Amino acid sequence: MSNWKKGALHTHTFWSDGKSLPETAIHTYREELKFDFVCITDHNIFPEEKNLWIPVIDQKFDLWPPLLYSGDIDREKSLPNCNIEEKKVGVRRFVRLKTFDEIKEQWEIPGKFLLIGGCELSGGHYPDMEHACFDIHLNVINCHKSLTPPEMKENIKDTFQSHLEVCKEAIASSENDAIFMLNHPFWRYWDIDPVLVVENPEIRFMEICNDSADQASEPSPMVNTPEKYWDFILAHRLVKNYPVVYATATDDAHNYAPGNITANCGCNHGWVMVNCPGEMSVEKLISAMKSGDFYASNGVYLDKIDFDRDTRTLHVKVDPEDGVKYRIDFIVTKKDFSKEIHRQNIQHIKPRFNRDIPVVGDDVGITALTVDAIDAQYTMAEDDLYVRAEIISDRPAQFQRIFYPEYEKAWTQPFTGK
Repeated sequence: MSNWKKGALHTHTFWSDGKSLPETAIHTYREELKFDFVCITDHNIFPEEKNLWIPVIDQKFDLWPPLLYSGDIDREKSLPNCNIEEKKVGVRRFVRLKTFDEIKEQWEIPGKFLLIGGCELSGGHYPDMEHACFDIHLNVINCHKSLTPPEMKENIKDTFQSHLEVCKEAIASSENDAIFMLNHPFWRYWDIDPVLVVENPEIRFMEICNDSADQASEPSPMVNTPEKYWDFILAHRLVKNYPVVYATATDDAHNYAPGNITANCGCNHGWVMVNCPGEMSVEKLISAMKSGDFYASNGVYLDKIDFDRDTRTLHVKVDPEDGVKYRIDFIVTKKDFSKEIHRQNIQHIKPRFNRDIPVVGDDVGITALTVDAIDAQYTMAEDDLYVRAEIISDRPAQFQRIFYPEYEKAWTQPFTGK
């Protein structure tokens, strides 16, 4: 059995704006996609209310938040082990939402499939629609409480800081070993300035790949890539002796029906692979993530990631699929990179997306070595701040969107040699 455990860290159900019941979401991940663990992270709410019933409608509408359509619920009732609870009030039909504890008891298989509690703090900075607005979303993972977005402050910096305080308080008050993750910082249009992430070293995880996060609809300059954004944070943090940020990939799943899991906000489009030898537990998974012993992927699987601290050598080996070719890029930033931050002012067709964005220089996130193979290594030079690897296949990704990779790939975490 592989030590690598496949997990979903960002999922939604009818408890917020997902399009399926929680038991259906778990069925899809456990039975159909063979994930090893799933974290349910509904917006601002932890599923604990035991008497929450939602109506079932007979006509299907494309609305947000979604409604529970009778055709969908009839399909979900046919799934094994779902045990959906219904009632009628007059002529109306209702379904009860299962709590996290009920779903955990029903679906978890200790050591084989784990369900992790969580909550997505979903707020932002919205002065008005005529000025720059910013969405701020963070997942608290292994948290068993609802989270309330804080009141908006005078500026985005203070509003962002207040959201971080909510996450830190949730972790401090939790009985579990919990972590929090910055979600899709580039959505909707570079909403989270990377300087804010640099200046808050308590942020240790962020999404590098999110299935549902696309750019604001109107054409706008790309400015950076998610990877360049990450390299900017890594470089500027390390020169301050701050810890690195680890990258995750997620589905941000909302769709679980067979015809929809391949669509936007579907399943199996972004995940983490955590090194967890022996019997799997939530505690071991969280501990491995805290130490950076995992990688992110949207389609490429790795057999080995090894960093030799004595020689400062990163060795990566792919777990290849037949007929697929791979390229391994080793990415570094040199110690003498320019510390000056240049900004680009973007006036968007929609004023809410007006931005003043740091433009990442060519000396940040340099490809130091490219190898067309399934097995490669790179030894850090004396002037490398860090090294990380991107492993890219020649198989196109399922989507062609602004912030989603063009080809299937995997991202290792950064290694500093310390």
